[in-house]
This record gives sequence, C-alpha cells and structure tokens, in this order.
Amino acid sequence: MNQIRWSRSDDGAIAGVCKGLAEAFELDTAIVRILFVVFTVFGGVGPFMYIALAFALPRKDKLHSALEPKVLGVCANLSNRFEIEVGIIRFIAVFTACTSLGLTFLVYVALYFLMPEASRNIKNIN
Repeated sequence: MNQIRWSRSDDGAIAGVCKGLAEAFELDTAIVRILFVVFTVFGGVGPFMYIALAFALPRKDKLHSALEPKVLGVCANLSNRFEIEVGIIRFIAVFTACTSLGLTFLVYVALYFLMPEASRNIKNIN
C-alpha cells in the first residue's frame, strides 16, 4: 500500500474526522459535516459513526505509525494482505464490534490465530 488517504486531520474542529475525510474525497469540509448531521437526524448513527471513525482513522501527523499493530495487529495485517486502507478496516472492526454483541471480537481473535505467520509481517509506509 503506497499511501493512506482516509485519515483524520491534525487540525480539525473536534477530532479531525470531517476535515480528514473532506481532504481524502476532495470535498468541502462543510459538506462532510452536513452529511454527519443528516446521518444523525435520519437514523441517529451520525455521532456513533463519528466516534468510530475518530478511533479507527490514523491522524495525518502520525501516518508513519498507522500500520503498527494496535490490538493483536489483525487490522494492520488484513490491511497489508488485501491492500485496503487500515482506517477502513479498523472502522469496520469498531463499528461491527459495537453492533454485533461480541461476535466481532470472537472473529477478530480467531483471525489472529488463523492468519498465516507470513502475513503478520508489517510493511512500512514511505
């Protein structure tokens, strides 16, 4: 993986999620903030998604350590193996962990033991 696009801004209003996503998708920050308000009003998931993204996305000023293992290193390993941004995988893990009543945690631990040893080597981003 060459570059991480999905990241939090290091100078955003609260946690930098909206500004970071706006930069990644080349949108105005106000549009992303409006989308979070819409997700909040219609469905109530806006704040939950924002918090999950704040935990999952690496900060722009710390991208050099984005692929370091956090909890067992499963998300970083999956990111390397399938060349998907680590923030997306961590968001899916956090979001599903909170909505699946613990099933995601069991799958996460199982993946740690089932993944081949070779895929546990972490690549550096440069």
